[in-house]
Amino acid sequence: AILGINKLVFRPKLIESGNYRFDSGTAGSNTLLLQTLIPACLHGERESVIETVGGTDTKWCPPSLYFTHVFGDFLKRMGVHAECTTERFGFYPKGGGKIICRVQPCKALKDIHFTERGKRKNIHLAAYASTDLQTREVAERLVSGFQSSFFFPLEIDKHYVSTSSPGCFVHARTEHEHYIIGADVLGEIGKRAEDVGEECSEKMVQLLQNEGVDQHAADQLLLYMGLKGKGEITVAKISDHVRTNIAVIEQFLPVTFEIEGTVIRCRKF
Repeated sequence: AILGINKLVFRPKLIESGNYRFDSGTAGSNTLLLQTLIPACLHGERESVIETVGGTDTKWCPPSLYFTHVFGDFLKRMGVHAECTTERFGFYPKGGGKIICRVQPCKALKDIHFTERGKRKNIHLAAYASTDLQTREVAERLVSGFQSSFFFPLEIDKHYVSTSSPGCFVHARTEHEHYIIGADVLGEIGKRAEDVGEECSEKMVQLLQNEGVDQHAADQLLLYMGLKGKGEITVAKISDHVRTNIAVIEQFLPVTFEIEGTVIRCRKF
């Protein structure tokens, strides 16, 4: 691939199951890497174990808890067995976080039909901060900020963890009958922990006011819809990223997508 060309040639070889380790050496995203590897591992002959080292929770990437609990739940419902465990959290710039993912082969995906959430079961809130931030009670302040504008009953976890670079994040997820929706906000230098928590609360409230999977789940489900060759999902918000992802998938797979309101459908042609 060279700047200015309009053609990309891709010649895949045989997929080999096995044990693999990838270390970015920085805070390169563990979850973005796993996004690309899990679909390939589904076509292997046996279990693959992937160890990734880098950034578990970084900007513009699927956060670790979202990837494990929200996207992981979608994978299970699609018949994909991919068990991910975060053994160490990693933030920018040093990273050093570790996620291990065990992926079983899957020759045929289940039907992908996520149009209704169903009955709401529970809402879970998790606040994580480096041990370096414990004296400033950052995890407690993340929770306090979230609760300041969120009035539904919550299950709450607070954790302080050892990391190579200091950092924090808050993760909220709501379990429904048919799938889980999630919202995350990463801490930033100069941003009050209370404001981080409140921003996450606002995201979750907005999701609860709408219907369908969250826009980030939609991004990740589109590829599996393409691999299946059919599917239908309702999305809380159709983002430009969703539209771009559709355009790319249609270049590689014999499928076409259509968007009608907030519903996305996929079919073979």
